[in-house]
Amino acid sequence: MDSINFYKIVKWVLLVLIVGFIGQSGKYFATYLIEQARKKKRDGALAMNKDSTDAFGGKSSRAEFLDENRIDAKANKKTMKVFLKMKKKGK
Repeated sequence: MDSINFYKIVKWVLLVLIVGFIGQSGKYFATYLIEQARKKKRDGALAMNKDSTDAFGGKSSRAEFLDENRIDAKANKKTMKVFLKMKKKGK
């Protein structure tokens, strides 16, 4: 290593810059593809959600429908317990 080869240094610097540019472009492209997939999924979910309001008895989401049914089921269970206790006591 008697002398510094200027052309070798420039070659490596350019190589690093080109690889960085390609990497950044790939990252941007991947981000773009992910956003497009999310947008498509979100639009599909919105369309399905509009159609599903009738399926869930006018509720805006499946979760609301299930929560309300769970509350009804709990109330029915408590009522049945009361009736069973009354039946055991003979009232």
